[in-house]
Amino acid sequence: MGPAGEKGSPGRPGIPGKDGPKGSEGRQGRRGRKGDRGEIGAEGPTGPQGPQGIRGPAGPPGQGHRGFKGDMGLPGIKGQIGPMGPKGVKGDRGPPGQGGQFLIVQTEREMNKITDEGKLAYCIEDKQLYLRDNTMWRIVQMDTSLISTQSPGNKCPPCKESKPICGNGIAEDGEECDDGNEDVNDSCIACRRSYCGDGFRQVGVEECDGTDFNGNTCTSLNPGVVVRGRLYCSNACKIDTRWCYKINF
Repeated sequence: MGPAGEKGSPGRPGIPGKDGPKGSEGRQGRRGRKGDRGEIGAEGPTGPQGPQGIRGPAGPPGQGHRGFKGDMGLPGIKGQIGPMGPKGVKGDRGPPGQGGQFLIVQTEREMNKITDEGKLAYCIEDKQLYLRDNTMWRIVQMDTSLISTQSPGNKCPPCKESKPICGNGIAEDGEECDDGNEDVNDSCIACRRSYCGDGFRQVGVEECDGTDFNGNTCTSLNPGVVVRGRLYCSNACKIDTRWCYKINF
């Protein structure tokens, strides 16, 4: 047999054959390494509200300190005087008066010592006839047709005019009263009737008037207690202690 010849050129590839049948599934391969973390996704929609939880137990009470009491405010504006009340019921008629007695006195001072109501007196000092009422002596004016008791300012034309003298104990023209003294704590002050609000405390009638509290203060009315504030005098001249307050330490 002769020697083998040289290898010839490869022939053209043949036509691919048909796919063979699918083989059986192989075993699962090993788990690969963990990949890198991906980007944060878009925020999803809000879910429905869950049920309300059980209320927890109450905490212990606080132990804060009580603050200091603030300063008292300024008193309010004094209100207006209310309307006059209705007229009172007419009182019973008094007992009949005793018969008067005519007196002759030398001076007004001597006449002022007489306080019996219904007395008539002629004063030689000023040549006047006086009638004593329940409070003071009043000049009696005489006319040709009648006798009337008038204040000195209503004298008839023939009578001599005279200026009133406050303090002589006789109520004269322009005077509401005249008690013959300079006491500012009684019912007649400078020949004017005292009243609540005139600034002078009438003893036995008013507890206070204006700034006169008869020496009383918030402290004197609350002995043994530390008190601040000030007293206030009401429209009825009664002491009002609402502006006094105790200090708690």
